[in-house]
Amino acid sequence: MSMLGNTVGLGHSVVGIMSLLAPEFTGRLLCVPSPRAANFVSRLFGTRELLLGASLFLSIRNNRSLAERMQLLTIINIMNATDTVSGIVEYFNGTIDFSGFLMGSGGAFTLFCLGMIQASNCAGSSDQKAHVVGRHTRSSSPRKQLEVVKAQRRHAVRRSITSRSYLDCAVIFAANRHGRSESCLLRDYPGWDSTNKTAFGSMLSSVFAPMNQDFLINHNGKPNFYYANWDLCNIASMMAIGIFTDNATMYNWAVDTFLHGLPDSSIVVNGALPYFSIANFTEADTGKTLMEIQESGRDQGHATLCIALAGVIGQQGHNQDVDLYGAFGNQILNGAEYVSRYNVGQDVPFKPYTSWEGNLTVVSPKARYEVRPGFEAVFAHYDDVRHLDTSWTKAFRDYVNGNNTLDIEGGGGDFGPNSGGFDAFGHGTLLYRISPE
Repeated sequence: MSMLGNTVGLGHSVVGIMSLLAPEFTGRLLCVPSPRAANFVSRLFGTRELLLGASLFLSIRNNRSLAERMQLLTIINIMNATDTVSGIVEYFNGTIDFSGFLMGSGGAFTLFCLGMIQASNCAGSSDQKAHVVGRHTRSSSPRKQLEVVKAQRRHAVRRSITSRSYLDCAVIFAANRHGRSESCLLRDYPGWDSTNKTAFGSMLSSVFAPMNQDFLINHNGKPNFYYANWDLCNIASMMAIGIFTDNATMYNWAVDTFLHGLPDSSIVVNGALPYFSIANFTEADTGKTLMEIQESGRDQGHATLCIALAGVIGQQGHNQDVDLYGAFGNQILNGAEYVSRYNVGQDVPFKPYTSWEGNLTVVSPKARYEVRPGFEAVFAHYDDVRHLDTSWTKAFRDYVNGNNTLDIEGGGGDFGPNSGGFDAFGHGTLLYRISPE
């Protein structure tokens, strides 16, 4: 889909650059007699072609919505159709010869055909997404009440809507990196007018959820490029929006993607469990499984973030009676134990693997011992609900909490002023702690 769009964008950009930098040469290619060539080419082709081509490139690179791409393609297709007809008219008027006709009208007609194919593909993708995202179906089991938050905080908004998972600036609207939706927590708040609540749900479903799904399917046109945390935050977001809007279709699609990836196995979803798990090792003393995860060779800031996001996904499943925590032999716990063990100072085995950065041959020491929240939820579930061995997860949880004067898991802003300090919602002691310690 993006290949055709890039081809159309490249064609227009090349014509635009040639027209601006070498107008007379371009005019000769089009067989427009000099000295009219410079004025004609610069005025009609240069700026227009470059802007059209660059706009289409940027719309694809920034993963703009299908509706926006369709609008831009419509404009480009009209322009190319007009150029084709204009070339035909000028040829019969004797303004340009047959070579100019082929170069001008032929080129415009080729770009027009490619643009129409691209528009048709966009329309098809839109129909497919509408089937998954746009249909609201109430789940067969009643939606369970989510936990009541006893304390609220102001959350810093630090990025634009087009960055990362497109929701970094909208954490008060939907679940993003922390995956936990303040909107869901306020779902049953009597002070929230039902009309505004409905409008809010429509915005989540029509603006944010399609962006989540489009990223998971297309990955900005970069297959097997993005590390796991990108997929995990988009999956968590779709789950939260599905819960808030009672859209079982959306929720189930996100859950299935987390468990299995996409039906097209050539599309790598590094946050889906089959890709997220790199290798399993058996700990000698305990016999427990330690699972190397997809960001272990990158750095530990992102590795710990992945566990926090996976915990949110597991918890959102648990709240809806879907056992994601237990999937594939408790993979979320196995990954948490591996990451936690290394980040409290112990060695871990490592299996080399490849990412877009190349071959990763050792567990990364970068950002080791960073204080990151999100492990309270994982520990509480596996220790207090399943009664499994969570010794390393507890050790890292205690290490994180020990850096807070109250010995609890703090929230955004308590873990540094940069983006990493706001990646996870935090407040896990308040939200998830089950057994007093």
